[in-house]
Amino acid sequence: MAGICYVAPDVEIPSPRGASTHVVELSAALQSLGTDVHVVCLRSPGQLKTETIRGVTFHRVYRAPGGLAVFRKRTSIGGRGRSPDSFLSRSYRFYLQTVNALRVGLKTSKLVRDFKLVGILERETAFGAGALASLFTGRPMLLEIIGPKTSPLSVRRCSHLFAYSEAMVPVGGRWKAEYVEAAVNTEIFKDDPVAARTIKAKYGLERSIVVGYVGTFQSFHGVNDLLDAAKLVRVSLPTVKLLLVGPRSAGAIAYAKKLGLQNTAVFTGPVPYEQIPALINAADILVAPYNILGSERDVQGIGSPLKVLEYMAVGKATIGSSLPQVQSMISDRTTGLIFPQGDARALADKIVSLAMNEDERIRLGTNASRTAKERYSWRHLAEKFGTAMARARLKAGE
Repeated sequence: MAGICYVAPDVEIPSPRGASTHVVELSAALQSLGTDVHVVCLRSPGQLKTETIRGVTFHRVYRAPGGLAVFRKRTSIGGRGRSPDSFLSRSYRFYLQTVNALRVGLKTSKLVRDFKLVGILERETAFGAGALASLFTGRPMLLEIIGPKTSPLSVRRCSHLFAYSEAMVPVGGRWKAEYVEAAVNTEIFKDDPVAARTIKAKYGLERSIVVGYVGTFQSFHGVNDLLDAAKLVRVSLPTVKLLLVGPRSAGAIAYAKKLGLQNTAVFTGPVPYEQIPALINAADILVAPYNILGSERDVQGIGSPLKVLEYMAVGKATIGSSLPQVQSMISDRTTGLIFPQGDARALADKIVSLAMNEDERIRLGTNASRTAKERYSWRHLAEKFGTAMARARLKAGE
């Protein structure tokens, strides 16, 4: 069986982050199509060096070995407390783009040779490690661009690149680009009334209209806008509650307290991927309130938002902000509702309109579920990657 190495050394697997979901699901889908997949991913303390998950072999590497582990924690890239432009942060970024990229490239090269792999797929946050491995082994390489950290070497070396936002693709690489959207596992993200009742009972939400959010609470995710909207909603509909799921929520918890929403917002903290569908089922309305205005994402936007597809697949009425990547998935007033990003009042109005109209929630949710099943399977996305790799191998004369 022909095999590839998926190079994603910044992604901890498993973890509650969408990056982990993406790498695992795409790898598993490729494996199901007959490709032997080996993934280079991030190793955290206590994790096995090598582990097989869903038929895929994950090879974990530390990002900052030895004394650099302390250094990493003191930078804003690997931890908290430093400006992205501070000396430590710039130095650590340089390390990732040079020494660490070479380390991972050599590791990938060894895996390619040991397992006789025929190609390499690099996630752009590998900072060129996949491109180096392609140079060292002569194997063709595909590039996956989900964020703005693309290495120029990777763009030059790749035979084909997949991108989730045109704005993130360097101009010189756009002739190689194929624009795609993310996907959802409809086998686990589906309607489950029993799970909904169980979760509502667990958090005391049985008599509430529940507005849900799933994510990692980064600033551009717009959770503060959702909290501002909840404060406005509470004036007319005090029975509306928030169910907020995910890690790194301390800032949002503090902001909710400041707004007096302690009895309105439930924060679950980090939750394993397998439990996310049950929590989505417990919500009556789901929100993806992305707000990139004034943030580091303002120019290049976001990648393809997994949460939107997960909401839709479960069959829930979904409200999303007016980013192109969100609007490509949600058809306003057909599979969900769209509000102007950053406009808490508009978001509050959308929540109130759905909270007061169960029939409309059902209509939007039914349409959304049908769309997710028809258009957004991981297998469909994996087939595109497989076809591109076959073309790259043919071009390379293999």
